Amino acid sequence: GPSRWCGGRCRGSVVVEIGEKPELQECEETDPSKPDLDAVAQLPDTLPEAVQHVLRYLHELKPQVHDKVPDHELPPLMPKVMWNRLAVLVKEQETGLAEVPQDRWISLRLDGVSWGAVLRRLEAAGVLSHGFSDDIASAMQATCQKVMDEFGGVLGYTHSDETTILIPPGVQPRIHGGSVQAWISIAASVAAGEFNRQLAVMAAQKGKVLPEVIVSQFDCRIGSFSSPTEAVALVL
Repeated sequence: GPSRWCGGRCRGSVVVEIGEKPELQECEETDPSKPDLDAVAQLPDTLPEAVQHVLRYLHELKPQVHDKVPDHELPPLMPKVMWNRLAVLVKEQETGLAEVPQDRWISLRLDGVSWGAVLRRLEAAGVLSHGFSDDIASAMQATCQKVMDEFGGVLGYTHSDETTILIPPGVQPRIHGGSVQAWISIAASVAAGEFNRQLAVMAAQKGKVLPEVIVSQFDCRIGSFSSPTEAVALVL
């Protein structure tokens, strides 16, 4: 069967102390056939064509160069208007779903609720220090893996308080009767249960007791895609 993958980071992966404002620019490019960014921004109107358009330019354009991050490869410069339009096309796949189809790729997209408040309370309780936290990143990865296990996901990506999971078509009927409401509510509850369990372990390892006010919650959206290429647009 398909291989499974889960990964991600949380609360930022690159922290740079800045004096003067850093310059962010593209690599030197001498190829006269370099695509015009105006052309890159012209996204096709359908999701399959739009995904192919984005993938093409991700391959063709060179990475950006950051004067304060010399050892980190950044993505190529892509116009924000293009990403905004792609987001609209992707979100259209998350509307009007009456039941979970058996013959299509399914996405579960989970977001932490009031994430900033949760992290501030964890800091106040002495469970976290300010800034990037490997512990929170690991907790989110475990949360992602738990939801993947529940629904048979083959790809999971987590960043900050967001988790995206892709589930392939199957020959067996969908679990939970293929009910959209059941998938959304169960995915959110599995994520919240596992993340809160991770927080309790984290606190115990540091000799802390979590205040009752610290309870993490997640919301969830479900989408349907005709191909894995379309579904991967969620993690581009």
